[in-house]
Amino acid sequence: VEQSRIMVGDELRLKLGEGAAYLFGKPWEGVGYVKGIVDGEVELELRSSGNVPDSIHDDYIVEYIWKSTSYDRMQNALKTFAIDDTSVTGYIYHRLLGHPVEEQRIATARIPATESEFAVPGLPPLNESQMEAVAAVLKRPMSLIQGPPGTGKTVTSATLVYHLTKQNMG
Repeated sequence: VEQSRIMVGDELRLKLGEGAAYLFGKPWEGVGYVKGIVDGEVELELRSSGNVPDSIHDDYIVEYIWKSTSYDRMQNALKTFAIDDTSVTGYIYHRLLGHPVEEQRIATARIPATESEFAVPGLPPLNESQMEAVAAVLKRPMSLIQGPPGTGKTVTSATLVYHLTKQNMG
């Protein structure tokens, strides 16, 4: 399962192999969604449970059903970006394409100055690195927050949304 990168929510088709179909007396297939993955075992919730060959334990074929929705959205966004140069600001357009542009700052941004000003109701306090990231992002029209798992990117992003909203910038 680790190598196949199956995730909760993925859609799979489960079919009987030739030998299992012979034992079952006929071909069978079902389509469902991955409900959970525990210790390498995939829990699949089938759309229809009619006549499932639950006495057969081997010789199943699993097919991943690719959903093109995310890909289609990305393609449409890239087409819009390529064709309509007003789809984003000129600064972001040229930065994304790697053109040399003058660094821009947001002059009206209010940057929290103290630890208590960075605090957001319902979120854990930020560490030094997270506070620096929030301050840097609030000053610029485009930023990238990255880091390994567990370093607080989500909390930092939620803090940014809070501060941008408070400043009517988000």
